Amino acid sequence: MVKRSSRGVMDSAARNAIIGRLDLELLMALVAIVDAGSFKQAARRLNLTQSAISMQIKRLEDRVGQRLLSRHGRQVELTEAGRILHKYARTIVDLEEEARMQLAMPPLSGRVRIGLPEWFAGRRLQALLAQFTRAHPGVHLAMRADASSELREAVSAGTLDLALGIIESVDNAPPAVYQEQLVWVVGEERALEINEDMPVALFDPPCPYRELAMEGLERCGWRGHEVFTSASVASVRTAVETGLGISVFPESAVRPGLRVLTNAEGFPELPMTTLGIYKSSRISDTPADHLCSYLEKALCDGGYLPPP
Repeated sequence: MVKRSSRGVMDSAARNAIIGRLDLELLMALVAIVDAGSFKQAARRLNLTQSAISMQIKRLEDRVGQRLLSRHGRQVELTEAGRILHKYARTIVDLEEEARMQLAMPPLSGRVRIGLPEWFAGRRLQALLAQFTRAHPGVHLAMRADASSELREAVSAGTLDLALGIIESVDNAPPAVYQEQLVWVVGEERALEINEDMPVALFDPPCPYRELAMEGLERCGWRGHEVFTSASVASVRTAVETGLGISVFPESAVRPGLRVLTNAEGFPELPMTTLGIYKSSRISDTPADHLCSYLEKALCDGGYLPPP
């Protein structure tokens, strides 16, 4: 995660300096590092080497005459100057993407029914959807957050046009567009007691995380004792925060109030969760079809999949 640093504050000479034109590719590098949280992940997203993206940041810092990022081990922090520039860089990069999208696609209008897993309906995806609707103001998005199994059934039944869902089987599965690490979580302020019967808070079946949690505990010689179940991510999160039990969450669903359990505490490493876009056969050459293509490209280009 990129934090703000007190270093890099503009002095009077820097304020009065004349700064040349800002290169779009250099601004894209800064935005990618903030989004990805590291130079390595940002390089993947931009299809560059790590040394190339480091050089781009150096060129940008040379151009503005100020330090924009500060490294502390694996941690990357925005300086005050970096925070100011990043705000404008984000707007510039988003507008450039919207312009390309609007020029590349025909005028679109109509209603698109889209489904998302509750834990995935976060800021980054909302930003992608907002970008699409700004480029196509005639499109109305009707969003449904639900379990992946329910979303897949809704697409098959024709009540949703498309849905991002967890890929559980390779049979008739769409291409993967997103992967994220699964982690063990416990309440941040709760003392963890290791014993043979481990209390667990889980999502309602059918959910692949349930099996992963139980199998992982068995490998450690523990038994999972189910004390709470819900279809709601917020409800399971609250149950874990208040100390009812441990659970398995996608990394991006971890919020303040939860703590990630590590291998050092005896918990086995969990696999990645993989999402694909399930779409109705009835949406060919409709706004929903264009949105599907846009999300596939945006997520795949965003470096959310490991390199082949």
